[in-house]
Amino acid sequence: MTRSQFKVRLAKRMADPIFEGAERHLWLINVLDMPVGLPMDTNPRKQKIEAAIYKGVARSLRNEDDSRPNSFHLKNKGITVLADSVSRVASHDGSEAYEVVFQDGRHGIVDGGHTYAIIQENLDDLRARGTQNGDEVALEQFVRVDILTGIDDEMVAQIAGGLNTAVQVQQSALAELDNKFDWLKRVLRGQPFERDIAYKGNEDREYTVREVLGILDLFNIDEFPVAEGKHPIRTCASEWRVLDSYLKDERRFSRMQSIVLEILQLRDIIASSIRDIRNQEGGRGGRLAWVKKAAGTRKFRYIFIGTESEYEPYKGALFPIISAFRCFVKLNPISDLYEWKVPFPQIVEFWTEIAPQLIQLTVETSDAVAKKPDAIAKAKWHWQTLASTVESAYLRKFGG
Repeated sequence: MTRSQFKVRLAKRMADPIFEGAERHLWLINVLDMPVGLPMDTNPRKQKIEAAIYKGVARSLRNEDDSRPNSFHLKNKGITVLADSVSRVASHDGSEAYEVVFQDGRHGIVDGGHTYAIIQENLDDLRARGTQNGDEVALEQFVRVDILTGIDDEMVAQIAGGLNTAVQVQQSALAELDNKFDWLKRVLRGQPFERDIAYKGNEDREYTVREVLGILDLFNIDEFPVAEGKHPIRTCASEWRVLDSYLKDERRFSRMQSIVLEILQLRDIIASSIRDIRNQEGGRGGRLAWVKKAAGTRKFRYIFIGTESEYEPYKGALFPIISAFRCFVKLNPISDLYEWKVPFPQIVEFWTEIAPQLIQLTVETSDAVAKKPDAIAKAKWHWQTLASTVESAYLRKFGG
């Protein structure tokens, strides 16, 4: 027998409506209170948390992704555990303590082993960031834990098999799409970051191909003509919507092949310079509500320009800024490819000139939506304001 104690913030117990004697305990637990050393005998997959999909889980846990801070428990499906028994042993500080008993070889984590391993690996960083730091939201993450008791041996394997199919399905689906990106692979061939792009779901890379397509979608003047006031808001909401558009008409994106590398560079140039530009203008760059700080000694990698930084803007605030530069793109009717209206170095110089204005507009929008980056991304008027600002400045500087 193995025994573990759980400190539970919210708890609910339900008897199974079909199987007599079976019970389900639904708990919400602060990740810092997750006990160590839980048995994994019933989990059919080894935990490989280096894969790209699990790096995303870790970023979410550390409030380093583009979601609302401390929303991990709403996005992660949690941890499912089979146990012999559950008994309440104490209550204090608004939480209840339960003792869970496991029979060795029969019970333990049956699903969510990767989530559990990621929590354990990040505990030191999570504890260090559990306090308020200026305008930065204090890190306080919870995880859902589902404890099943009274389950017979015949059902154990069936439950494990049924719960552990989602990731495999996602990975195989991306593998099927692998040959759809040949043109992009050709463009990226020989670049220092070529091997940092994952085309399959189980590859350990810095970016997924969906994320790259999301960046390119910001310059998709086919679906989002500047003159019509349409904006690629979808790339902040769902990478899968961008992928779906790509699969329906690959040409919308392959037309960018002559400017892909510079689009990716522009993404990193803008993202990596926002905080410093704000500081130079006398603002509080390190305290921008829509700029996140890496946990511990980690740094954000700007692979497209070969640098690193402790700071990175949330996608919901960054992408509307980048998208405003679509006015610099035109379609060459002879080659049927997108190209820049002016040389790329002039676009980079233009960014440094207009950046303070775009940053201030983003600050004002952030304040108007309670400093929530995802709300910035949903504000169509904000995308339009930035686009109009850049287009007007472009016309003044470069003409038609």
